[in-house]
Amino acid sequence: MMVLIGPTNPHFQGGIVEYTHYLADALKKAGVPVQVLSFSRPYPKQFYKGSPTAQLNLPEIPGELSLLDWLSPFSWVRVWWHIKTLDTSMMIVQWWTFFWALPYMVVMLLVRLTTQTKIVVVVHNISDHEPSWWKSLLSYMVFWLAHGYITHAKTLQQDLLRMFPHKETNLHLNPIPNTAVSMPQKLDAQKKLNVSSPLLLFFGIVRPYKGLEVLLEALVSVRQAIPSIKLLVAGDFWRDEQRYQDKITALGLQHEVILHNAFILDSNIPLYMAAADVAVFPYITATGTASTKLALRYNLPIIASEVGDVPDMFALGTIGAMVPPNNPTQLSEAIIDFFKHKRNYQKAIQAISKELTWDSLAQSVLTMLHTSYG
Repeated sequence: MMVLIGPTNPHFQGGIVEYTHYLADALKKAGVPVQVLSFSRPYPKQFYKGSPTAQLNLPEIPGELSLLDWLSPFSWVRVWWHIKTLDTSMMIVQWWTFFWALPYMVVMLLVRLTTQTKIVVVVHNISDHEPSWWKSLLSYMVFWLAHGYITHAKTLQQDLLRMFPHKETNLHLNPIPNTAVSMPQKLDAQKKLNVSSPLLLFFGIVRPYKGLEVLLEALVSVRQAIPSIKLLVAGDFWRDEQRYQDKITALGLQHEVILHNAFILDSNIPLYMAAADVAVFPYITATGTASTKLALRYNLPIIASEVGDVPDMFALGTIGAMVPPNNPTQLSEAIIDFFKHKRNYQKAIQAISKELTWDSLAQSVLTMLHTSYG
């Protein structure tokens, strides 16, 4: 029996939620019994500034239990006791934010003291997107309690090996969902969204580290070379949308930028992906992002900053263009070059999609199950 701790839908949404559902489904298909333990109480509003959660089209998780309550230490002990009674061989813990540090530490410490369960932390981020010394300390304490780690970027793997050189750190790039999707025709999608080519897509929750402001600055130069260029921003604004509206006005981009400030439901994602010519991810900092994999799932080329797992992805094939982070000049040049040369990236995208699967990640997890940890 394996235990997987992570957020699930409909209480939460986003890439980490999809990760929980898809990994549980892949482990189940591999013949591994999995108990998913999720959270019973959503984030307080000051920690989650996006839209209310919605039901997503994700694999079902039979027997999922929403037990972990950030406000109730009793629930932390209850989770440990439940794991202890299951005779668990491995506990997989998803780590992406300091917010869950205290509940995780209590559960992990009790599991280590009272069972032979191997604890593997899936490290999506070592530090928060808004870092501080005390958040880093909390992260370190959680990592210290683990027997091993799964990461999705070589830079993360190297950082963890420096921190814990005697613990195994398994690198597997974030998988690309391989479920069948129905794509509308480009012109039909553009008509429904009231947009037209050439069209850039910035997709996902809008947060400062994702570099939308950098893309807006680059768009000024792109417009000079491609007067008909448009940018569609599709996703929740984590903070005040007005900040970006002011930036758009200051740069004179009111006619070039279209804002869809809302969480994009699964049923509408194909519409946005089909309408766009290329997805742009101008992240200033990052470790890994599900949005790049989502674009590839829909055979959409990407232009992305050279941060996190992006270099690892481009090492597998040319799936678009990679640029230095926080550099509007080189970003604009890459966008102009993309539309000027109109290269075909489909073969590379399809090859990577076949390699980065949830089934292969599940096999990596099973390999770690039989490894001795320090």
